[in-house]
Amino acid sequence: ELLDYFKSLKTNYGYSNVMLVDPASRLCLSLQGQEVAHHGVDMALAEALREQRPVIADLHIEPEDSIPHISVVAPLYELNGTSRSPIGAVILICNARQFLYPLIQIWPTNSRSAETLLVRKDGNSVLFLNDLRHRGGTALKLRIPLDSIKVPAVMAAFGKEGLVEGVDYRGVQVLAVLRAIPD
Repeated sequence: ELLDYFKSLKTNYGYSNVMLVDPASRLCLSLQGQEVAHHGVDMALAEALREQRPVIADLHIEPEDSIPHISVVAPLYELNGTSRSPIGAVILICNARQFLYPLIQIWPTNSRSAETLLVRKDGNSVLFLNDLRHRGGTALKLRIPLDSIKVPAVMAAFGKEGLVEGVDYRGVQVLAVLRAIPD
């Protein structure tokens, strides 16, 4: 019955996978079978269980899959009188190329060069979270060193907001608007 419910979630809401895990992050049930890993959501699972609320995991790529995903982790609890004990979580996995990337690739007017970029600071570099208009296959792979201070993506990683001039990931002069996305 639970697998049928998971299938309806996939069919009706477009999830690429739905999983049930125990509090230790061991896979109990999955639409894609028991062998499917879910390394990208371990921190989100810990936070969801600790905070007792659903958590959205960062964009991630599983080691055995090249497709960027966003996952929602919904903790499950057993009621014991007035206290709750964690018994696991449902993880809803969304393929970013099916729902997120198409939203940010739409531009309101015709343009040969305009694009929206999602970036984050990752160690000593800026990591591009989405595929780029002028360079495919870059989501969660392309990095630019933080010392490339003329690149708007680096400026954004350091918290700069608003209108800036700089040089993009291709080395082309650009005008950019930088905004932070909370959480």
